[in-house]
Amino acid sequence: RILSAWKNPWLLVFDNFDEPKAFKNKQIREYYPRRGRGFIILTSRDAGSKTLGSTIPVSDMLEKEALELLFLSSGYGRDDDNNTEAKRIIQRLGYLALAIDQAGAYIRARSIEFHAFLDHFNERRDVILKETPKLWEYRRKKGEAEAEQSLSVATTWELSLGQITGDAEECEK
Repeated sequence: RILSAWKNPWLLVFDNFDEPKAFKNKQIREYYPRRGRGFIILTSRDAGSKTLGSTIPVSDMLEKEALELLFLSSGYGRDDDNNTEAKRIIQRLGYLALAIDQAGAYIRARSIEFHAFLDHFNERRDVILKETPKLWEYRRKKGEAEAEQSLSVATTWELSLGQITGDAEECEK
């Protein structure tokens, strides 16, 4: 109602609209302003959300972007050796921003050199992927009585994959 009456242009963002069923018998469109001058952005991993408007698919990161993210999140400087090893790391992680950011945070927290990370990763993959960074935004609360739980990268990947393929309920078990 407020945005409908707003005189200036507005922007409404529904971020992480990944579980449409959570709205219980309501459609997301019921929350849209009825009039006014504004825009609505909806981010989602749910395939069904494509019917809500124009879609802009987000693809894998480019090598340049992935390298920048790894160097930024790890805190390491760029030199020829680090650049070569960083390329190997981002390739191994499939150019996925979430995985690269997690790897960078892990490298920074443990002061692991880039050249040692992949061996370390291959030996301790499960431990690395189950670790949750302190400033992690992905959380889940299953029931009203349960405390909010931070999701590990592995859990987040599983949930994302489940929502894309339609097996979200299976991944939550």
